[in-house]
Amino acid sequence: MDVDSPPSYCTPGSCSPVPIYSETPSRCEHVLQPVVSAPPTARCSYDLVYRSDSLEVNLGKSLWGLKYPAFGKGGTLEGTVQVRKCCKHVVGVTAVLRGIAKTSSIQHARVAVPDIWTKVLLSRTVILFSSADSPIARLAEEFSLDIPFPENADGSDESLPPSFTAYLPGTSCEITYHLQLDIVRRGLRRHETLTIPLLYLPKSRPCSAPLRDIHPPLAPRTASDEHVRVVQIPVIWHPHCCIKARRSSVPQTASILLALPSSTCFPSGDHVPLALTIRAPHLPAFANLLVQNLSLYLVKRKKLYVDNGRRISVREQSLSHAEVLLVGDSQEGHVKIKAQVQTGEAGKEMSFRVDGAVAVEYCIRIVIRSPANVKGPPILRHEEPLQVTTDRFGSLTTELLMMGGIPTPAIGLSDLYRSLR
Repeated sequence: MDVDSPPSYCTPGSCSPVPIYSETPSRCEHVLQPVVSAPPTARCSYDLVYRSDSLEVNLGKSLWGLKYPAFGKGGTLEGTVQVRKCCKHVVGVTAVLRGIAKTSSIQHARVAVPDIWTKVLLSRTVILFSSADSPIARLAEEFSLDIPFPENADGSDESLPPSFTAYLPGTSCEITYHLQLDIVRRGLRRHETLTIPLLYLPKSRPCSAPLRDIHPPLAPRTASDEHVRVVQIPVIWHPHCCIKARRSSVPQTASILLALPSSTCFPSGDHVPLALTIRAPHLPAFANLLVQNLSLYLVKRKKLYVDNGRRISVREQSLSHAEVLLVGDSQEGHVKIKAQVQTGEAGKEMSFRVDGAVAVEYCIRIVIRSPANVKGPPILRHEEPLQVTTDRFGSLTTELLMMGGIPTPAIGLSDLYRSLR
């Protein structure tokens, strides 16, 4: 017997000088878990079947454990359609894959009937049966569905946006996808429609690997690395600043240099490296004052456009706050800072835009708050836009190999009502 493996089970009647393993508990023992248990049922082992009076649609196995069929970027809607009843007056059976962005708004002091603007993002029609081309007996056969999702929205160069829902005061926006099947009958007979809601959750990835570390800049436009960008942030003084006379004799009282990666695309859940240099050679204490009131945030901004872009409703949310770290080689009047800001939760954030309907944007915001005991302090507020993706760079090939070529949807985006919290 192998030394690393436990001894085998023995019958209770066996004689052994040492205690033995037994499948039968004694009178003073309790069974915490049954010995024989049914195998666990897989969460995603059911078929996605939808029925109406005359139609039955099977979209295959539910692979992702979501309420509705979900598809990733470049995914294909596959399934079968079967006519359940014998219909002699059917003219045609069609399937339409459609995506719509719908924005509604209620203006103040008006009747509570919202104005609604709709924009078609995707429309693909497949004729499954036509009485002009096929005999009526072919309705008894099973029809196949094979409709791929395009990469871009119809009539636009922008990527097809994910399923999305946002509610702002007086304004709401929904991006929905659905499969609609229609049976058209001859004459005054009833037409039949079956609508199946779908989830389109495309993943996005950066075009290059992000930087991990940045050194504080020494001067504007002197970055030795081509992957680093240096921005000079001006300090805006209050008109009634108490040191106005002293400031007037100095060409440049203080300046702030911000170094950040040249590429503004980062995966969600990652850390964006930042470095700052605060220079105030004529006011050494002023540089330390700025550091104490310096804050770095990652801001998520939702924009809902109504009336075809003529009006806009905006909501901002702070996702993370950067921890400021002072660099040891700072000199008097020159303070060097390093910081990292996290791009939200991994897999749950994504930048996208639909012209005239909705936009989800991210930016790094730098703010210097005014101390309570200083009269007329300077004001600093600067923003750098970021593009946030759902996944990391270089993960597509591995993912396709693991899933057998099936594009994986961004499950983290499936919580459509997360903006309500």
